[in-house]
Amino acid sequence: LAGTTEIIGATLLLVPWAINIVPILTPFAATGLAVQMALAAPIHSRRWEMQMVGMNVMLGVGAAFVAWGRLAG
Repeated sequence: LAGTTEIIGATLLLVPWAINIVPILTPFAATGLAVQMALAAPIHSRRWEMQMVGMNVMLGVGAAFVAWGRLAG
């Protein structure tokens, strides 16, 4: 389920902006991905999957940056 929502979020992150149809979906998708990564990090931490925690942090920060950039600009 989590992987499916990540694929849908990534698709909504790229496609509306790339084809310029309802580009307001891009920052919302980025916000959703950032929240998902923030919620996934503690789960990976409890399982001692520290490499995945780092990946969650990097992806979450990147998604938050995209959301902020698209909403501010």
